Amino acid sequence: MDGLTVEFYKAIRDIISVFIVDTLNCSYDKDKHQISNWRPISFINDGFKIASKAVAWRMQSVLQKLIHYNERAFVKGRSITDAIRAIEDVLGYIEIYGINGK
Repeated sequence: MDGLTVEFYKAIRDIISVFIVDTLNCSYDKDKHQISNWRPISFINDGFKIASKAVAWRMQSVLQKLIHYNERAFVKGRSITDAIRAIEDVLGYIEIYGINGK
């Protein structure tokens, strides 16, 4: 680990943010088939956490389009409780109208 804390990154965010973005962009150019380009999870430090947050933030705008609207969990603005409510509504409908599931 590099030993740098989140507080450190916050203190120098204006100075280092450009370098972090450049590093993140360059990391996509590495060959994923080469084991030397992979790191053990124990080496994930705050820098990588910041980078993964940046990737997640970038993907937010397209996830709504990529993930079907019936998929309710883990997408901003959607809730798994909506899916549960939909299932309860369907079960209620089946019961009211006596629909056989076979």
